[in-house]
Amino acid sequence: MAVFFGGPSNEHEISCLSAKTVISALIQAGYQVLPIAVDLDLTWRHTPDAAGQLASITNRLPTTSDLSGGAISTIEADVAFPVLHGAWGEDGGVQRELTKLEIPYVGSNAAASELAMDKAETKKRLTEVGVRVVQAIAVSRDDWQEHLSQIESLGVNLFVKPRHGGSSLGVTHVKSDKEIPSALEKVFQLTDQALVEVAVQAPREIEIGVLQHPDQRLQISVCGEIKLKSGFDFYDYQAKYLADGAELIVPAKLNDLESSEFAAIAEKSFNTLGCAGLARVDFLLANDGSIYLNEVNTMPGFTSISMYPRMFAASGVSLPTLVSTLVEHGVKANR
Repeated sequence: MAVFFGGPSNEHEISCLSAKTVISALIQAGYQVLPIAVDLDLTWRHTPDAAGQLASITNRLPTTSDLSGGAISTIEADVAFPVLHGAWGEDGGVQRELTKLEIPYVGSNAAASELAMDKAETKKRLTEVGVRVVQAIAVSRDDWQEHLSQIESLGVNLFVKPRHGGSSLGVTHVKSDKEIPSALEKVFQLTDQALVEVAVQAPREIEIGVLQHPDQRLQISVCGEIKLKSGFDFYDYQAKYLADGAELIVPAKLNDLESSEFAAIAEKSFNTLGCAGLARVDFLLANDGSIYLNEVNTMPGFTSISMYPRMFAASGVSLPTLVSTLVEHGVKANR
């Protein structure tokens, strides 16, 4: 089976970290793995020593340029595991390529991936089925100044973030109208589309995992909670991957009713967006008990600190069993 990782997005290094975990787990589960590094320019390379080479890099984030291997134009594989985050990975790009090659793959199809990657469209679809989301306004590089009055109506405690993307890259917590232009410029250095979103006051950050079995049954994990350490304003890229800025609590300290509500909303959202295989659903739990769905991630991280595999481990699903289930679902999925 082929494992794709890297890619052209600004989450390239995190994808490499995820691949290190996934490749190891697949080997433990008895699979023969064909590692395919996707370079920043979208060149595909067969990197047979990827597992060892990725494991040897411990003092920094790895990239596909660290790996040896020759370029290839196509592959033959029974199934593919696209451990790609962000652009071309979670937006439908790699899924379309694998569909053209008639190779079954793990995870959501191109349409669902593209939808879930679009934070504004995701909010719209989920609102239509009664899922509470945080109020936001979508703007672009060309029209944001036309929306200033709407942005000001949201208040002064806001998050400005890319409309498409993950790992909290390009996200700014603004607490003054004067900070909005520079926060938007930070987004526009990465992409042309932004989202300006109301900041929930001091929420608990709750996450939950969804796993689809080959018989289409959905298994919902226990919840996890992210608690920021002192000195961090929110769970940004620095806190996640570079500075050990948060305590990850699995399972989260919730009562049975709260846990059931998170699970029900996660399942409803997974089905509404047409997801398949897996997803991590991120929530904000306000002080008054209100639950806001924040994001749905169709290819969550599989790094050593990632919540998705940790939540399923706490639910009694080992990592080799988790990846095996995903592969078996991918083989049987009707694309």
